[in-house]
Amino acid sequence: MCLHDEELFDNQDKTGWKFIHGDVFQYPYYKSLFAAAVGSGTQLFTLTILLLILGIAGAFHPYKQGYLFISLVVIYALTSVLAGYTSAYYYVQLEGTEWVSNLLLTGLLFCGPLFATFCILNTTAIVYKATTAFPSVTIVFIFLIWILVALPLFVLGGIAGENCKDKFQALCRTTKCPKTILVLCWYRGPVSQMALAGFLPFNVILNELDDIFASAWGHNIYSIYGFLFLLCTLLLITTALVTVALTYFQLVLTTIDGGGGTQIPFALPF
Repeated sequence: MCLHDEELFDNQDKTGWKFIHGDVFQYPYYKSLFAAAVGSGTQLFTLTILLLILGIAGAFHPYKQGYLFISLVVIYALTSVLAGYTSAYYYVQLEGTEWVSNLLLTGLLFCGPLFATFCILNTTAIVYKATTAFPSVTIVFIFLIWILVALPLFVLGGIAGENCKDKFQALCRTTKCPKTILVLCWYRGPVSQMALAGFLPFNVILNELDDIFASAWGHNIYSIYGFLFLLCTLLLITTALVTVALTYFQLVLTTIDGGGGTQIPFALPF
C-alpha cells in the first residue's frame, strides 16, 4: 500500500511530456548507424577545429593554398583514431555485438560518398582539361596516406573503444516496455523537424559559404579564418539551441496529440 501511494504521488507531478521521460533514453533502433554517425561527426568536428586553429595561427599562407590541402589530408588521417574509438565505444555501450561491421560502416559513412564525389568531379575536370584536376601522383599519395596511416589508426581506435566496455548510464530511469502513443501528422513528425533543424543553422553561415566554395574551387583566396572561427562558434550554439528546442517540441506534441492515427511502441531514435 505504501509503494502504491508513493507511485500515485509521483504521478501527480508528471504532466505533458514528463509522462514519457522514461522512454527518451531507450536504445535506438539502428545502433550501428547511430554510433557510426557519432564517430564520423567527432572526427569531422575535430578536423574543423584544428584547421581553424592553424588558420588563425597563420599556418596557411594566402598564396600557397597547397598547405591547406596537405594539412587537411594529414589531419584527417591522424584523427581517424577518434572516429574508430568513438564509434566502437558507443556501439559497445549500447550493447552492440557486431563491432567489426560497425567499424566498416563508420569508415564508409563519410569516405564512401566523399570518394564517389571526388572521382566524378576529378574525372570531369580531367575531361575538360581544367587546372583544378588532381594529377595521378597526388592521387596515389593521398591513397597511400589513407592506407598506411588512416586505416591502421582507425582500426586501433576501434579496438581501444571496444575494450572500454562501460555500461550505459541514462540521465533518468528508463522504462523496460516502451509506451504506446499516437503517430503525429507528417508536418509535425521527425522528418519535417529535421529539415527545419538543418535550415535554421544553415542561414547562419549562408553568406560565408560563397567565399568558402570559391576558395575550394581554386578561383579565390580565403584568409579570414578568425571570422570563420566566430561563425563556426555561432553555428554550434545555434545548432545546440535548435536541437534542444525541437526535441522538446517533439516530446510535447507526442504527448498532447489527440488526432487520429495508428498506435506504435514509442522509442525516440536518440
